[in-house]
Amino acid sequence: MNRNKILILFTLFMSLNACQPKKSSNGSSTIDASNTPNQPSSPTHAENSNHGDSDCTYFRLDEKQKDGSDGSMVNVPVRDQGPFGICYGEVASQLNDAYRFGVLNDTSFHRHTAVLSTVIGENETTGNDPYNGGTICAATNYIKEAGYRDAFSVAKCIERDESKEVVLTLSKYYDDYYTDIGKLGTSAEKSARKQVLAQDVISWLIAKGVPSDEQPTADDIMYVAGLRKLRFIWGIEAFQCFKAGELFQSNLPQCKPEDLSVKAAPDRRQQIDALLIQHRGQPLGISYCDQVLTEGVNYPGAIIDSQTGLKCTPRLDASGKPMSGNGRHASMIIGRRKNTANNKCQYLVRNSWGSSCDTTPPHITLPPDLLNDPALPFSYRASVNKKSIYSPDWDCDKGNIWVDADVLTKSIYGVSYLKP
Repeated sequence: MNRNKILILFTLFMSLNACQPKKSSNGSSTIDASNTPNQPSSPTHAENSNHGDSDCTYFRLDEKQKDGSDGSMVNVPVRDQGPFGICYGEVASQLNDAYRFGVLNDTSFHRHTAVLSTVIGENETTGNDPYNGGTICAATNYIKEAGYRDAFSVAKCIERDESKEVVLTLSKYYDDYYTDIGKLGTSAEKSARKQVLAQDVISWLIAKGVPSDEQPTADDIMYVAGLRKLRFIWGIEAFQCFKAGELFQSNLPQCKPEDLSVKAAPDRRQQIDALLIQHRGQPLGISYCDQVLTEGVNYPGAIIDSQTGLKCTPRLDASGKPMSGNGRHASMIIGRRKNTANNKCQYLVRNSWGSSCDTTPPHITLPPDLLNDPALPFSYRASVNKKSIYSPDWDCDKGNIWVDADVLTKSIYGVSYLKP
């Protein structure tokens, strides 16, 4: 199995998804050169222009800098995060790699932090749900304390489970389990049946020759059994592979989160620009409403509800009804420019929905009953239905999106950054 094929298979776990970090969030790795932007991304910027009271000096961390050195994100690929709410882990993993390459002068550019190892490892430490949201700094500080693993090593582990037979086998285990518990009356009977499921899956993995140290525990299997089928299937394989490969120590400084939800949008903008200057050369993690990427300039942003707290204005379906999911997401700001076309200052958002800017075909052939599974997030369902992922209001460059700063900051409710 060659490296390219393994990396393609790795996108099985890094496929498109919207992420929903937890309310307390205040805080894959392939580049597909064949994908092209949905709008031209020529440099419509002014090098030293201002926008109101905020600085709009041009910078971009994924290109060479004026002194000829590589920006900290040049060797950090766009992520493709998978059917899990692990955007926070994607940000943490890329913060680690950007700091390694940009500050520590680590030249191991082939080695990228494995997000599955980060989020599942952090789960074992904290007990947080690794798949349904978390905080950028919790995941980043886990890397600081526990170290990180190489994404390619995890990909090689995943490569063993590429076949349709694996998907269908796990699908049958799941279906049989839910058929049986539908006939059972007591909680004790259902719990016993879940334990049988766990042992059946472990026995199957043993028969497949999976090493014992790469097998999920019975508790892991019983946990993902409570999720939808799609997440059960991918969850089993993720638990199986997250400890694959060598563990590398990290020299990260502490990650610090800041809650911006209490600030007015202009004040958020000033705070973000101040942090970009203070931490020049490193990306800034943001927690925000992802609908701003899909809805464009007219998206109203995050709102504070006196009853329910912070929430994102929901995305609407074709009939005008709110879609499921709260829209909470995590990404990074890795650049800034003055767009001379609309005279607006813009931030460059490094997202984790893959390097496509238009539509991306699914990375795996799913059984028919899974194609419309609600566990598939908006961005993945959009790709299945050949719909555009991002609003035409924004320029997209292989998974990096230029968004008007004043529009984006209305949706940002938290930032996270490394504090030496």
